[in-house]
Amino acid sequence: MTDHNIQLVLMLVNSGTLAVIAIYTWETIRLRKAAWEQVESLAKPCLTLRSRLRDAADAILSTEGAVGNTEVHPENAAFVAKNIGNGIALNVKYFFRRSAHEGGAESHVRYIMAIQPGQCVEMPEPINVSKYSGECELVFQYESISGRQYESVTGMNHHVLTHFRAIAISSARHRF
Repeated sequence: MTDHNIQLVLMLVNSGTLAVIAIYTWETIRLRKAAWEQVESLAKPCLTLRSRLRDAADAILSTEGAVGNTEVHPENAAFVAKNIGNGIALNVKYFFRRSAHEGGAESHVRYIMAIQPGQCVEMPEPINVSKYSGECELVFQYESISGRQYESVTGMNHHVLTHFRAIAISSARHRF
């Protein structure tokens, strides 16, 4: 073998090694992101209103046009927020939003510092105020311990829970 052939073989070996290292690095990054997502899902908060089963006759008859078998479970005549997730909810902001055919106005934004998993927190809004008794939604915006931001929306019609959705509204700030 000549010097030229030896250099060509070494260049091919080094290029192959570089390609393998690049693929390995790319796969490692994908694995790190997947592991981060798994950790986040194990400690994800989820906020809604505390609820209870509705009277069966009212649920079957859809009293007051409200369809659903669960209703708000108040405490001291006030709404109660509940974390049904596995992680702490931090920097919780929430507001009530009227349905479009009832004016569509939003209430003032309120703040709760933290709600632990399984914890119920009494809210200052009284349940018997008329602006919370028709069709409306309660919107919670909060962060997980990793910094990912979430939003959950609980729909109500005469205090009967009619729908729920929870979404991530931003990705987590990786801290490593």
